[in-house]
Amino acid sequence: MNLKTSSDVSEPRVCEIVTSPTVSDCSGDTQVEKTCESPTKISFSIPEPTSTDVPVTHDIFGRWGVSLETFQAFAQELDGGVGDMDYNGHRSVYRTMITPAKASRLPEEHDFILMTHAPVFELSEILRDSEREVDGVIPAARISTYHIYPKNARHTILTPNIDPSKEKIFGPSRKEAKEKRKAKKAKKHEEVKRKANLESGNDSVTSMEENPPTEASDEEGFFIHWPYLSFHCPPRVLYDGTSRAGTPKVLIHSDWFWKRWKLQLGPSIAKPGLLDPRGVVNWRSNGGEKKQLKADDKLFKGYDVRTWRLWGESGKEFVRSKADFADRQDEKNVEQSSVGLSEEKDAALITNTYSPPRAEEVVYLRWTSPFSRDPRRHHFRYAGIDFYWKGTSTVSDPRRLGKFCRYSHLKLVALVPCTSCETAREVCLSKFTSSIGTCKAGRLDLFDDDILRLVQEHMPSVLAQEVEEDKAGTETRIEIETPESLDETTRLKKTFFYRIIVSTAMCMIIGEYEKRKTIRDIIKGIILEGACGAAA
Repeated sequence: MNLKTSSDVSEPRVCEIVTSPTVSDCSGDTQVEKTCESPTKISFSIPEPTSTDVPVTHDIFGRWGVSLETFQAFAQELDGGVGDMDYNGHRSVYRTMITPAKASRLPEEHDFILMTHAPVFELSEILRDSEREVDGVIPAARISTYHIYPKNARHTILTPNIDPSKEKIFGPSRKEAKEKRKAKKAKKHEEVKRKANLESGNDSVTSMEENPPTEASDEEGFFIHWPYLSFHCPPRVLYDGTSRAGTPKVLIHSDWFWKRWKLQLGPSIAKPGLLDPRGVVNWRSNGGEKKQLKADDKLFKGYDVRTWRLWGESGKEFVRSKADFADRQDEKNVEQSSVGLSEEKDAALITNTYSPPRAEEVVYLRWTSPFSRDPRRHHFRYAGIDFYWKGTSTVSDPRRLGKFCRYSHLKLVALVPCTSCETAREVCLSKFTSSIGTCKAGRLDLFDDDILRLVQEHMPSVLAQEVEEDKAGTETRIEIETPESLDETTRLKKTFFYRIIVSTAMCMIIGEYEKRKTIRDIIKGIILEGACGAAA
């Protein structure tokens, strides 16, 4: 990303931020930009300030790799102005309403107000980000995007790869669904064949280095599983990867009327045997009775394996295998039970030294203002920083019916202490754009650079904790990369804080959907009852 200014002093000086083009023969001409993959050019022009009370224009976008220090110096230098933005040939004029005293954060989308016209004046000074600039180029901000596709009411996939068939408003056609099933079946057949060749020692098997994947790996995504047990409400489980074959990381507990969500996380959740094939905590890891679980929120609630199973419950084969022990004793009395108990636990029970497994951390996401003008507001606290998920109307679905999702978009902000101002400043870390499509919940964007900057400045223990957990996990991994060989963004994505952001986002998405569905069902019931009463 290059910063350019006009060298002639007599002419109006204009600042341009230009990203590197993907096609080398593209020029800066507007006509060429419309017909090929051109660089993104943003030009700024600042008018002469008429008063000290005129709001300052923040026309250096933080999403294009400009640091906060650069922006603060730029805002202090200019007392007011209007920016002329040229984005791929589409020219627009923007103005922001933040004074230099409030320039404590980078500008966000909701800070810019679209204007119809503005005069062009001289630019007083252009500042560069010397820290990130390499050979005159400032790299673009890193953003991780996850597309959320619910498979059914119990499974949700968060993947960086987009599925064009599910982007349609009414979902894939019959032909597309049939082709997808065939491709999935063929891929499964190839995987079985590849494993068989590897076991037989066939050297003709092609390696991943010879055929690198064209898309992002599925391991970069997440998977949400909500087990179904009749007469129980087990927690949802967040897995790394896009299937249950991944590593479990977070247990997500819901509460009545969406007033609170409890997240249990830590390396202990990924230990073998904690979760049984049903996807719930097994009875051997139960932390105690209801009072004990309420007193210590880090204890896990285990679920017994019953001798019967209702249709649709999770773990059909597992329950059937356990149903053969119909005459076994009740496993709630663990001292007298002999089914499924390990020798180590039996010995510990005899000596009264057994301690049930516990989560390393617990985070609560609370609905702070259900009956107010800002009902879409949830709060959680982690590492001494307050975070808020709340509604936003600055993002939108660009499709035809996307305006109906205006009140379904969300964003995550962190309240960061500010030394130069009395109140804490907000830093936007993530946003969720709801989708009008029937097969897609929406798109979750995580601003990795902003999250990393927040962690480095205010939460340094998060990365240190990741290093310790990474070293502690070498016993269960075949091959592990040393933290020194990973860049900071990759290390950030390995932390539990990153998964807390994803988990709380899913809590908000699920909660907002269920609230609207409940209200819709209530209104529908009232209308039907009224119609029946009128007919009678």
